Amino acid sequence: MNERILIVDDETSIAVAVAGLLRPRGYEVVSAQTGAAAMEIIRNKSVGLTLLDMGLGPDNGLDLLPQLRAWKRITFHQRLGLLVFLCVYLQL
Repeated sequence: MNERILIVDDETSIAVAVAGLLRPRGYEVVSAQTGAAAMEIIRNKSVGLTLLDMGLGPDNGLDLLPQLRAWKRITFHQRLGLLVFLCVYLQL
């Protein structure tokens, strides 16, 4: 598996915290704050794991799925890797 992990989250503090847990374990971490930025990374770099925020700013992380699936199919499953969702929570 590719050792590069893409974190897609509009909250910089969460992306930095997750990256801080992964980098010491030897993973290369790249991050994007928008769906468009995530697609740009995926088009240019091979990614073994994508951590996708479900509450991605004004968009929904699910809105990015059709683009990710289409790109994965076009590139014969070599560039995207595994996809994991980061769930949104609300503090009431």
